[in-house]
Amino acid sequence: MKEIKNYWKEQVKRAVISAAETLGIKNVTIDTDSIIIENPPNPEMGDLAFPMYQFSKILRKSPQEIASLCRD
Repeated sequence: MKEIKNYWKEQVKRAVISAAETLGIKNVTIDTDSIIIENPPNPEMGDLAFPMYQFSKILRKSPQEIASLCRD
């Protein structure tokens, strides 16, 4: 299970860095250990959730905007 979580943390890290580059923010570093994994409040939302609030200050966007950028 740890390998699966590490895989998804790496995917989130890449998505957030890509979102930062899209916003013109360069040289963003993210420690995969700092990425939070939660169970979504509603099972219909999937198996894992990754709160984006921790990246709001770095990207100067709301968690919802960051999630949207990462999803696209």
